Amino acid sequence: MEIREVTSDEDREKVFRLRYDVYITEMDRGTQGVDHKNRLLYDELDENCVMVGAFENGRAVGTVRVNHAWKTDIGENGGDKLVHGSGGIFPA
Repeated sequence: MEIREVTSDEDREKVFRLRYDVYITEMDRGTQGVDHKNRLLYDELDENCVMVGAFENGRAVGTVRVNHAWKTDIGENGGDKLVHGSGGIFPA
């Protein structure tokens, strides 16, 4: 397993697809930022975050992102939008 910062578009797509698989396919959660056509899940907080992915055999198997408040407009109650889970930080 390799853990690294996600910087390429290819790796970001793998992470967004993992989120889709977990949150939409497995958990059946209706979430904003869903691209059903391409099976991707992302949101505006992905634009200015540090994203780290765990990759095994070229496939994303885990992820976490860090958003710094001074770089991201998460709004007055933005903290309510985040859930910290064992697989990463995702929209609530």
